[in-house]
Amino acid sequence: MQLGIFAPYNFSEATTAAVHLASVAMSMDMNVSYLATQERADNVHDYWDSRVRSNPKKHFKEWAKNSDKCVWFTPSRRRFEQALGYRSNATHILVPPWHQLDEIDMRWLHWYDHVVCPSPEARFRVQEISGHMEFSASDCSWASGLVFSPRDDVWVPGRISFFMPIGTLTQKKHAGEILRFIELLLGNNPNASLTVVPSRSWTKEQKKRIGQLLGMFNERLRIAEGINLTERLQVARSHDCALLLDTQINIGVDATRYRTVGLPVVAWDAEPTNSMVEDEINGLLLKSHRDIALWGAERMAWDVTLAAGACTRLCQDPKRLTALMGGNVYLKETEEEFRQTWSGLINPTNVS
Repeated sequence: MQLGIFAPYNFSEATTAAVHLASVAMSMDMNVSYLATQERADNVHDYWDSRVRSNPKKHFKEWAKNSDKCVWFTPSRRRFEQALGYRSNATHILVPPWHQLDEIDMRWLHWYDHVVCPSPEARFRVQEISGHMEFSASDCSWASGLVFSPRDDVWVPGRISFFMPIGTLTQKKHAGEILRFIELLLGNNPNASLTVVPSRSWTKEQKKRIGQLLGMFNERLRIAEGINLTERLQVARSHDCALLLDTQINIGVDATRYRTVGLPVVAWDAEPTNSMVEDEINGLLLKSHRDIALWGAERMAWDVTLAAGACTRLCQDPKRLTALMGGNVYLKETEEEFRQTWSGLINPTNVS
């Protein structure tokens, strides 16, 4: 029995989610064929780097013909029609990327056997928008697949360390705001340090500004490039707080991942992140200006003052930060729900 995964292979949350689903399938004794939607990035994951195939033009037919169950993290009407032509009895499941859906994708939702949404609100919205169509859908918070292993306390007394991975789209669109945020955070808080993990190269002008910031803040600022998904979690564990400030979230798996090492999460107050982070319990949800896309996906403005202000409050009140580290996010229950949901969808005994 083979599970086919059609997803990006880079430093995106879709890749993180797809890798976890692949692990769940393998634990059920399924073979997994992971086909990247585009050219794959290097040094993403220790295990999958050598096993993911790219170049759909070359490998798609084989992928579709041999997959009993297909999970799509990127919808493509053309590819979907091809898959149906290559094999008519396969099961097709969509994990919709809310911010990339267009009207054509929405018209084809009912062609999938099932649609898996990251939260109840997301499922309600997509069903409401496409109410004239009948299709099977469920909601399931995306678990991390990791064991909860928090630290006992902050690493360096008197120093608050922040870990900030940046998604590709956010870095491309909001690099200027991010660099201003770095200066404001470290300039206003001498007890703060920050590790920034970019997902793409900086422009020449941005590199120049980063050089200036490194000179201003010395060892308090680190730009960590070229670390894979596993290494990111290991590096994050030596910090006190995760800043997950991407403006367009499709799945929300990163919030769960960084919670597994006990880090409180600072993020924008938007779906699906706000269904995984409890404000003032295990993180802070920032109410920035939002635009609502046609399907209900929330696109947040990158608010420099709001983000820096939240970090400053944590720097001024370390006890508050420590309390957020211990906040319960029901990680074990989320993992059990995730495995139960996906086992029902991809169980080798359930062949259409």
